[in-house]
Amino acid sequence: MRNYVTQCIGLFPHEPDVAVSKGVELQESDILLLCSDGFWEPLDDAQIGTHIEKGQLNNALNPLAERAEATKYPHSDNTSAVALRIISLQQPQRRNQMSQAPKPAKQDSLNDAIAEIQLAIETYEKEMKE
Repeated sequence: MRNYVTQCIGLFPHEPDVAVSKGVELQESDILLLCSDGFWEPLDDAQIGTHIEKGQLNNALNPLAERAEATKYPHSDNTSAVALRIISLQQPQRRNQMSQAPKPAKQDSLNDAIAEIQLAIETYEKEMKE
């Protein structure tokens, strides 16, 4: 019954206890994997690590998810996973355009957010009207 929800935020009047481990300093070419228990539980760490270290992350996750599902079939759980590789720890440099004076950072963020919202509205306009 591991898939049953046994706790949720907002159920109790007090805040939940949250445990945070000591941080780990990231290095270039480190890989971060965020996945569900249906992905990691049927596989051991060595299987996952070896497979995602070999090559392209986008080509590694699907076969691992399929292996996890096959291992637990017919009682497999969802096998959600996303991974990213640290390419560089250097901070990206913003390019200033010569023809425009730089806008304040808050204005840039606001304009970007407005543009994203407008794009989402245009993209899903039909579905919102139904």
